Amino acid sequence: MRNRVLGAILAATAVAVAFFGLPLALAVQHLYHSEAVVRLEREAARAATRVPDSFASSGDPVELPTPSDETQLALYRADGRLVTGSGPAAVETPLRAAFGGRVAEQTADGRIVVAVPVADEERVVAVVRAAVPAAVVDARVRRT
Repeated sequence: MRNRVLGAILAATAVAVAFFGLPLALAVQHLYHSEAVVRLEREAARAATRVPDSFASSGDPVELPTPSDETQLALYRADGRLVTGSGPAAVETPLRAAFGGRVAEQTADGRIVVAVPVADEERVVAVVRAAVPAAVVDARVRRT
């Protein structure tokens, strides 16, 4: 009889953990992913302010700020080619939406990536790309 009661308690506990724990884990994962995207947008916007107004016409050298932790920053010309920073030689296709004047975001190849447009006189002249390994967010979710 005692083993039955103990088994029932363990089964009820397992069901409760599955019923409440899994949705909580998914909510935490979504929250931390969203926080990472916002932080990347902030880093990219901060870097975009360092791009001189004359960048498109003069090709002035650009020094991007030093990113925090494992974040990578890169600057791309209007044609999508890398100018400076850490990133692929050409901006990823889903992030090309940033050349249309809006912030773009994607998660691919184990990275969370955000692209922020750099405008000069209402014309997008460059894009700043910020990326962080998705493993950083995943580790934070596991710790929580």
